[in-house]
Amino acid sequence: MKILLLAVVHLLITETSAQATNVISSHVLDISSGRPAVGVHTTAFFLNDHNQWILVGNSLTDSSGRIANVHQGHQLLEGQYQLHFDTGPYFANHGMSTFYPYIKVSKIF
Repeated sequence: MKILLLAVVHLLITETSAQATNVISSHVLDISSGRPAVGVHTTAFFLNDHNQWILVGNSLTDSSGRIANVHQGHQLLEGQYQLHFDTGPYFANHGMSTFYPYIKVSKIF
């Protein structure tokens, strides 16, 4: 059985502009084809002080497999974030099955 998996290549904080605006960006590649994974639905969550995951972003990867800011309109706070990549629909749209219907990545900043 061929296992197909998306590689989440970058999950990073970058400082931009003189105002030091921090963002979490993402880059998703389809390692079965060696190309950017276009149109992967991605949700971003922040773990609040009450130990509850709060939705802070809802995006699709662009033509280069990137999301420039996964927490659009939400200030980046110190704490734990989680990205949820819906890989099942991506592979189904490409006529392929996958062992992983989604991939979760957590990061503490």
